[in-house]
Amino acid sequence: MNLLPLQSPPELLQLEALTRRYRQRDEFYEKIENNYHREKAGYLGEKALQYYFNLLKHDSSFTLFDLRAKANTHYFQIDALLITRQFILIVESKHTKGVITQNNAKQMIQHVNGESKALQHPLHQAEIQRRQLENFLITHELNHLPIFICSTFTHPEVILDMQDQPDNLFTHHYLLQHIYDLIESHSTPIISEQLARKIGLKLRHHHTPRNRHLADYYKLSERDFIRGVFCSECGAAGMKRIYANWECFKCHKQQNQAHIAALQDLIYLKQEIYFSNQQVRDWLNLESEHTCRRLLNLFPKIGSYKGTKYNLSSLIPNHFINSISMRDGK
Repeated sequence: MNLLPLQSPPELLQLEALTRRYRQRDEFYEKIENNYHREKAGYLGEKALQYYFNLLKHDSSFTLFDLRAKANTHYFQIDALLITRQFILIVESKHTKGVITQNNAKQMIQHVNGESKALQHPLHQAEIQRRQLENFLITHELNHLPIFICSTFTHPEVILDMQDQPDNLFTHHYLLQHIYDLIESHSTPIISEQLARKIGLKLRHHHTPRNRHLADYYKLSERDFIRGVFCSECGAAGMKRIYANWECFKCHKQQNQAHIAALQDLIYLKQEIYFSNQQVRDWLNLESEHTCRRLLNLFPKIGSYKGTKYNLSSLIPNHFINSISMRDGK
């Protein structure tokens, strides 16, 4: 049973909006773009794991994806966690392409496009996670099971070329077999199904997704962002609202709902869900207050007259809204 499904990380959604909206193409943009690609790779790696866990046929097992919880004073984050009656398995994913080797110093090296660079060893990362998870379970008096770790490379263009390759490091195609091997070698249940579920629910209860306000973190203001509605056909900014449609000045494509993506970006960048007519009008580059009101009347509103604000939360995933509330202590 999947107790914590995989969802788009809140910070990934923010970074997608930032890469679209940041006005300059400078070194800072490269930093944002690099962070976006790193977060995206992590998400794709976890998504590949989810496929194999869905194929797993084993009663009384519980899974959690992208778990982030606190052990003592530090947070730990686990890509995928499997809880059975016999053991717990931490799976660390790496969505990295190229040829992966390991030198005599146990340092992992990526070779791609004629270049080589050192990588964090995923088994070392998983071992740190194991210790933190163990501390968490001890604190909550739930340390009944042995905890195993493994790491899997999920990119379709990766080749593992290692001497003395550890048995618990492999490409994702072998993940299911690795789990079945563990089940076979640890066939005697240690705890009940109810207690296994309790461990999973306790971890889910303490799950705290990371969601910094990235615009604030990077010290960005509205002046740093490109406003307006983007064309989904050619990507140009600055679509105009003409007779109940948005028209692109560049490719002349007409779209009725093009403003929805722009409003989603506004929420991700501002980390708010309530906006006034004036705020939305400025963001969409609309001149007419009445045109903007017609667009916003589809949403619930609070207040009256000039104090009216519209609730745009229906445009974004619930887990993003929840992460804002958790961060702000609401």
